[in-house]
Amino acid sequence: TVHEEFKAEDGSDTYYYDMECFYFDDSYPAVLNETLQAYYDSVEEGYKQDAQVYTDPFEENVNTPYDSLIFQYFTYVGEDYVSLVYNDVCYMGGAHPYSAWDGITIDCSTGEMVDVRQFLDDSDEETGAQLQAILGMDDVSLEEWDYYLSDTSVVFFYYDPRFWEPVAVRRMR
Repeated sequence: TVHEEFKAEDGSDTYYYDMECFYFDDSYPAVLNETLQAYYDSVEEGYKQDAQVYTDPFEENVNTPYDSLIFQYFTYVGEDYVSLVYNDVCYMGGAHPYSAWDGITIDCSTGEMVDVRQFLDDSDEETGAQLQAILGMDDVSLEEWDYYLSDTSVVFFYYDPRFWEPVAVRRMR
């Protein structure tokens, strides 16, 4: 677990983040941990950029903003790919934090985070049409969706202001 606090000129906490860093043991290819470390580094950099916004002293009685990246579970572990889910919890003041699910799928041979299109036989338009029908939306762009793999499906995270909902499409590869 990585934790860092950012201080204001008066010494008070202005922002902090927590990050659960999961790594594979030696029985898995080393490229998986290299990819995870690069992912953690990019998340940490984003946190630090967010923290720059909070360098000025806050008004009294305002809660300290924070970000937390929390490992949730594996959804697929194979010799070809591993897929896992994180929860990113962000609080910037107000009534409650914002929570978003993030899926990561890594190619075990190259260490690359893979694009969802390689697991779908349908064209972008056909997959988009399936998702539009399932969700009742007018337009869907695959670039905007986080996903993870299961043994049989590609599962996209769908956000509606009232709830998070996973939406599965048949996995072809």
